Amino acid sequence: EHVTMSKEARDRKTLDEIYGAFFSGEFEKWMGYWDENSVIHEAESLPYGGDHKGPTQIRALAEKMGQLWAEFNVDFDDICGNDDRLVAFGTCNGVGRKTGKSIGFSFAEVWVFKGDKVVEVTPIYGDTALMCSVLL
Repeated sequence: EHVTMSKEARDRKTLDEIYGAFFSGEFEKWMGYWDENSVIHEAESLPYGGDHKGPTQIRALAEKMGQLWAEFNVDFDDICGNDDRLVAFGTCNGVGRKTGKSIGFSFAEVWVFKGDKVVEVTPIYGDTALMCSVLL
């Protein structure tokens, strides 16, 4: 018999695809998951802090991050959640382009989906002061 996937299962599949596209450098594919209602809430204290809404602002955010980070990788420990939201968490390792310094810090992202589009993502960084110290 046909079993319909739960919203959580569909969202997990979408999130896997988003991370896959991002970390393999398939930028245009990654951009396809955002629409006019999508928003990314970045920590205010970062050089790219604030709310970035819609494809134009989200593209600009990704480009600015690319200019600031020489490397940026996340090792995910787990993804948990329900039909309302998913939380991915793990460790982020990055190298600041300007300083050449490398850092590692704990990291989580809270994702909300509607269909196969992102409604909202809120990254939660373990230490934004440390991040700024290698970016600025």
